[in-house]
Amino acid sequence: MTAIRYLLGGLQEGPDSDKAAFASFVTELKQAFKPKGYLLSAAVSPSKTVIDAGYDVPVLAQNLDWIAVMTYDFRPVGQTNRPRGPLFYHPKDEVSFFNARRRARRKIIMGMPLYGQAFRLERESENGLNAKAPGPGEAGPY
Repeated sequence: MTAIRYLLGGLQEGPDSDKAAFASFVTELKQAFKPKGYLLSAAVSPSKTVIDAGYDVPVLAQNLDWIAVMTYDFRPVGQTNRPRGPLFYHPKDEVSFFNARRRARRKIIMGMPLYGQAFRLERESENGLNAKAPGPGEAGPY
């Protein structure tokens, strides 16, 4: 399986060694930080695809003091008007795990979306949660 890393501009595939190398890097940092009393943390993707391909979860959980899960962008803008950082599963969601409900509680800090987004609805009459929204709405003054 090819490792996946997040770079400016989106997800990029990396070499298979990235997963093990990141785990080793975190382990070495923890060993260097511990005598100084420093805490070690990481901001990680909420995507199961990225987690499976890019993170050695047991090693990270053992060596990181806290983990910030970037749950504020579970979903890209477009397609529907559903929340970007859902706490719970909704019956119209494509997959059951893309929400905060299934995340481990120990050491996890959840990113919370506190920003507004505008949507251009496909049909004005269909405007409830998960209504089709093929693009962004008109930008406001703020």
